[in-house]
Amino acid sequence: MSYLEGFDQLMAELQDKPTSTNRKMLDAMKRTSILWKAGAVKRAPVDDGLLRASVLREHGKDAKGEYYAAVGSNQDYAKFVEFGTSRIAGGAVKALGESPNITDAQAIKTWPALEKDGGSREQMPWLRPSYMAIQGRVLAMINAALKWGGDVKVSGKSTQARDKRGRFI
Repeated sequence: MSYLEGFDQLMAELQDKPTSTNRKMLDAMKRTSILWKAGAVKRAPVDDGLLRASVLREHGKDAKGEYYAAVGSNQDYAKFVEFGTSRIAGGAVKALGESPNITDAQAIKTWPALEKDGGSREQMPWLRPSYMAIQGRVLAMINAALKWGGDVKVSGKSTQARDKRGRFI
């Protein structure tokens, strides 16, 4: 999941906005989750296709009134593919750290198993760069929904958190 910094200052204003603005924000979050998922599926490493098939998206407004878009996987191993281990790609993915701001240019695009299978657009990490690739569009959608004149800094924090039923949050 990624969080948009600077959103707190907008939340108070949203409470006073008409319901049409709320609908526009929900639509912006829906479009964000669709774009993010498409990018994640395109970038996800493929062995048996389970990771790509398990990419889920969700959007909405939580109990605190904050809007969100989330993309992740319900597969236990997804976090290891995203954040790496000392053995995955020789530790190169793990060396990137847990920063949410990992771009396609920083991602590891070649490793022994991939070269053997002839993969092409696959990379690790796969989830964080897919968000980074669309964050400018996300900001534009939020600004359009709010008709906001100021700047909102978009940054993310990727997690693999799950609720009590095992669904990604």
